[in-house]
Amino acid sequence: MKTPTLTAAEFRKMNRTAEWDARIEPDGSVWLSIPGEPVSLNRWTRQHWAKTRKMLLKMTAEMQALATSHRLPRFERAEVRVVYYFRTNRRRDQDNYTPKQLLDAMRKAGILADDNADVLRLLPVEFQVDKERPRTEVFVREWVE
Repeated sequence: MKTPTLTAAEFRKMNRTAEWDARIEPDGSVWLSIPGEPVSLNRWTRQHWAKTRKMLLKMTAEMQALATSHRLPRFERAEVRVVYYFRTNRRRDQDNYTPKQLLDAMRKAGILADDNADVLRLLPVEFQVDKERPRTEVFVREWVE
């Protein structure tokens, strides 16, 4: 099944209340903001496959719309930093919040050329607290050795 794509005009017309946002920094890096708390790996693996697929398709469509509307660049080799902002400060397992689905959506949206270890450097995931606005922030820049 092909992932649906939106034009920039269609994206702007949707009158979103969610806080999907992006910005290209002066150095060429990209900042992305994705609303809501991330889904844990435990939840992803325990829910029905159809629900997981639906969530991934939605995330991919949102990411494509964001990439189109903000004219985000494509990174052939990327360094990615992910910061999760949760509502509460409870203890969480670091390995239970891998950004696999996020990276897959970014690849399908054309922000990342690929997500294999040869062209992607993933920095350790960070956890923060924001009671008012839980979200995921992603920082992407060209990976130069």
